[in-house]
Amino acid sequence: MPSPNRRVIETWFDPKYKEYFYTREPLARFVDMGDISEQLDLKKKLECKSFDWFMREIAYDVFDKYPPLPPNKIWGELKNLANNFCMDTQGRHPPEKVSWFHMPSQARIFESCHSSVHRLAATASAATRCSV
Repeated sequence: MPSPNRRVIETWFDPKYKEYFYTREPLARFVDMGDISEQLDLKKKLECKSFDWFMREIAYDVFDKYPPLPPNKIWGELKNLANNFCMDTQGRHPPEKVSWFHMPSQARIFESCHSSVHRLAATASAATRCSV
């Protein structure tokens, strides 16, 4: 099923704002968004203003409350290869704590810690900010 969030981002956000979103949600880049050509055509036909205009004129205080994050330089999974443990949220959301869980002993080094349904990404930004 296509992701409604990604469809909105790709239809309405300008490139700079898309990067703000993908910095916070790096795995969203890989979610199927389906065909958005109709939405893009409608946006063009209606001569909609840019998302940058919206952010400057309507939502001008958003970045006062939610400053943009520095770009991610690396991202991936946190796995302890010595004991075959992976870090996971176990379905919890911030600010709850993450925990370590043991992968089956037959799991290979290159196998993912997480299923395709419940992925977790650890990121490190240019400002050495780490997040899970």
